[in-house]
Amino acid sequence: MLKIKNTSWIFALAIFAASCTSYKDVEFKGTENFQLGKLDGKKISISFDAKLNNQNAYTIKIKPSDLDVYIDNVQVGTVHLDEKVKIKRKSEALVEIPLTVELGPGALINLSMIMLKKTVNVRLTGDVKGGVWFLSKKQRIDETREISTDKLKLQF
Repeated sequence: MLKIKNTSWIFALAIFAASCTSYKDVEFKGTENFQLGKLDGKKISISFDAKLNNQNAYTIKIKPSDLDVYIDNVQVGTVHLDEKVKIKRKSEALVEIPLTVELGPGALINLSMIMLKKTVNVRLTGDVKGGVWFLSKKQRIDETREISTDKLKLQF
């Protein structure tokens, strides 16, 4: 009887490991409901809904992480994911992303100059930690997106 239990445990572990090897990247399909909070000292709260497509057979959890933020190749600060984000399995859904941006030295002057433009390139770089159940992995992020400045109205 003991031998059967050990064999079934190894079999279950093998199935679990096989399912992890078939990981598919989560597809980013855009954003909606972008909200820029009030400036509080050198911190700005931001939230938006990200349209994400997770074709994996398991929910993926993104843990709070820090990324460097560049606007038009000028570092303006660090963005922090405030809460753990869950991306449900086999779904395409809007996921709320709450962020806090901590501005670096001279960032307010740079932001005021940026607001004079119609569009800016926003680049995020750093490591994001995500996981499934008790397994986690760091993923290097280096993404650049063009954003219209009409979405970036700061409330001073």
